[in-house]
Amino acid sequence: MAERSRTLVFGSIVGAVAILIAVIAIIVASVSRGADPGPSGEVTPFGPAPTGSSQPTPTSTSTDPGTDPSGPFDPEAKGWVVEPITTDPEKYVTAALEAVLTFDTRNTSREEFLAYLETWMTPTTSDKVTADNKRVLANQVLLSEGEWATLTDLQGTSTPTLVGEVSPLEGPDDGSYKVARATFDVTMRPGDPSDETSGWMQNRTIGVMVQCSDASVPAPGTDQKPGDCKVLRWSVNS
Repeated sequence: MAERSRTLVFGSIVGAVAILIAVIAIIVASVSRGADPGPSGEVTPFGPAPTGSSQPTPTSTSTDPGTDPSGPFDPEAKGWVVEPITTDPEKYVTAALEAVLTFDTRNTSREEFLAYLETWMTPTTSDKVTADNKRVLANQVLLSEGEWATLTDLQGTSTPTLVGEVSPLEGPDDGSYKVARATFDVTMRPGDPSDETSGWMQNRTIGVMVQCSDASVPAPGTDQKPGDCKVLRWSVNS
């Protein structure tokens, strides 16, 4: 009996150490992740492109993120936030902010998730700026490939909780775009997300710029139409 007890205690200690190592790896990777290239962390679709010789993570080119050919695609079944169809930016921005922080690695690859988020985005008048907006999403807003891999090893989930309120919408008088930002406590939890006894938390401030005008390009295969809100750019705010 004593020998069995010692074995159980040892196994518990090993499991706790494994989770602790994974948490430390994610925290280190998060701290080392670069800041948004926009000035003073401000969201802008017209900010400078990232400089330096390092190659950015390629953005997904998939136009069918995880669709099951046997039935209609259901983002909610994947554990993703469903994009609202609305012309009201105040209703849209909260969902857009939560969308980049809500996922389940047990049924979602990083590439799938990135391809889905890109369906929320509308192109700008500049191909270069549009590509830069996608690079910021892939390289700075989402968990890095290393962080995602670590969380996947733990079969982890990510769930955001809004801290305070979403900032008041800002933007030019012509209403061409609106900017909002919010801070979230993001709970990373291994295994069953209903198990509240394990996991860790990150505090993240995310910004988003949305466009709700006839210039918005609806996502293919949806009921969206020109004038409905779409994302121009997500960013990480300090």
